[in-house]
Amino acid sequence: MAVDGGVEGVVAGRYRLLRVVGNGGMGRVWLARDEMLDRDVAVKEMLPVTGLAPGRADPWERTVREARTAARLTHPNVVRMYDVLFTDGRPWIVMEYVTGRSLQDAVRDDGPLDVPAATRLGLAVLAGLEAAHAAGVLHRDVKPPNVLLADDGRVLLGDFGVAVFDEGLAAGGPADVSREDVLLASPAYVAPERLNDGASTTRTDLWSFGATLYWAVEGRPPYSRGSAVEQLHALAAEPPDPMLRAGPLEPVIAGLLRRTPADRFTIAQARAVLCGATAPGPRPRRSWAGRRKLVVAAAALAVTAGGGATAYAAWPGGPARVPAAPAAATTPGTPAVTGSAAPQCTAATAVDAGAGPTALPAGWTWADAGRFRVGVPGGFLLGSAPGGLVCFLDPDGSRALTVDPAASLAADQVAAWRRQEQHLAQQPPPGYRNLTISPVLYRNGAADWEYLTATGERQWHTVRRSFITGAGRGFIVSWTTTAQQWDAEQTTFRTIMTSFTPR
Repeated sequence: MAVDGGVEGVVAGRYRLLRVVGNGGMGRVWLARDEMLDRDVAVKEMLPVTGLAPGRADPWERTVREARTAARLTHPNVVRMYDVLFTDGRPWIVMEYVTGRSLQDAVRDDGPLDVPAATRLGLAVLAGLEAAHAAGVLHRDVKPPNVLLADDGRVLLGDFGVAVFDEGLAAGGPADVSREDVLLASPAYVAPERLNDGASTTRTDLWSFGATLYWAVEGRPPYSRGSAVEQLHALAAEPPDPMLRAGPLEPVIAGLLRRTPADRFTIAQARAVLCGATAPGPRPRRSWAGRRKLVVAAAALAVTAGGGATAYAAWPGGPARVPAAPAAATTPGTPAVTGSAAPQCTAATAVDAGAGPTALPAGWTWADAGRFRVGVPGGFLLGSAPGGLVCFLDPDGSRALTVDPAASLAADQVAAWRRQEQHLAQQPPPGYRNLTISPVLYRNGAADWEYLTATGERQWHTVRRSFITGAGRGFIVSWTTTAQQWDAEQTTFRTIMTSFTPR
């Protein structure tokens, strides 16, 4: 099937191409509609490769194999890959469609990031890269256009179109040196050893990550000398341009851009320096550890035959079974609470429709809870719980949103979540499995804790986001659905977080 930039078409009888949303030397990305699952997706059309040696087989067969490997990745800082097709003589890669901007567009439109924002972005990209390497995948194309800043605050590493799979890396050992005949990447973000002899390892990805972080804070690539040819010569023989805005990030960028791979920072070293970067920001009123909060993870609904609901919560004393009043609901994913009483959130009040600062999807309504305003799906019920928690519950008991509007957050929110998780893991609730704790680029600093729990045969999926507003106030938002609904409800959560407006 021949497809031109402005012509609609259908790939594999399923993905209807709507419009081009990105172009690059190796392919173009389309916004498409998955007509089978009725959802928007991004489809990357891989363009023919030029410059192959005579008699060498086209590389797309390997590209398909490696992209299918990358599709196994499931991580909050990695764009999901749904499908890899081979049609019209080349691959088409079907990915999660992310609403937002690339890092490249964000810096070009708004200028370089400040140190706190660049630090959060760097930690998120590093987490995604670490997950890829743990799965045996070398990305090989880390650069600003492939770092996506989603409207819901997530930072995602995308476009695994030229990734390769390394069996030794997947087995937990060092990566073998992968070599290529044709350089399938952007030269300004390619490590010297890959440019010189086509060698790719985990350290090669880290050099590209360092060059991307350089762009984030400086607004230009690390080698910005004259023409592309001059930049490549500089890359091979000269140090990068001086850093003018990096401040406390300069050591980690310099460590990642070392010419010799063995001398280059590892992921652990880069993370340690990023976590130690200091920058002005809101001072926390008091740390989570100081409040000695008891974590409640995995309160989940189990609607009984009598029309009531039962919640299960876990705390240091062991699991507790908490009955809710008939015709009421108990919220899943309740934020941390103090005291030994069970966190019970009853909902019986309809959410009053009201005006808000931005438009909401059809069928949604604004809910005003005093200290904040948020958009929620129509029909959700409003409730409350001890400790000032505000709850919004789906009447059918399958989705719940809770907000702690007076959270006192630690300066290092990722570390605080990890402490909470370690405490909870000592006596976990039924079916508990930690999925990830990671930074997100939302408001003035945020971190997500995502996990699974279970009640009986029903599995629940929760994400808890702590964040600081521009006024220095802390909030914790928790969103829970059944595990079966989780992927389909991601758009709902993103809309909630995009609409959230503190007072």
